[in-house]
Amino acid sequence: MLLLADPGSDVDHRPGVAAAVTAGAVGWVPKDVAFDVLVYRAVRAVQGRPLVAEEDRRRLRHLTRELSSEREAIERRWERLTPREREILGCLQAGTRPAAIAAQSCVSIATVRTQIRSILAKLEVGSQLEAAALAHRR
Repeated sequence: MLLLADPGSDVDHRPGVAAAVTAGAVGWVPKDVAFDVLVYRAVRAVQGRPLVAEEDRRRLRHLTRELSSEREAIERRWERLTPREREILGCLQAGTRPAAIAAQSCVSIATVRTQIRSILAKLEVGSQLEAAALAHRR
């Protein structure tokens, strides 16, 4: 398999490319590459000739393992949340302020703040912004 990748970015930091190479892709070609280069690399791929240096392949495998470990850690933290905490986190992600969450839920602001502190502790983050970013990465 030969992967077409978006141009202008550092391929080593792109999870999709790293996962594809780790899964057996022989290489990648930027989408904006000249046609003759595309043909040349496709012919090399069909011939079974390497398009990725072994050192780069090792680095991409390592990146894939790191990203997988990170996703698993995020998922473990996410599973600690109750359904209500997930609902509140969704509201925070949407930019809803704690006072508005309290009003929508017919509970006190103190209750919502307690729930937010619980969310932060369970997700092992220090702020609502970090919690929302972690939920977004998930």
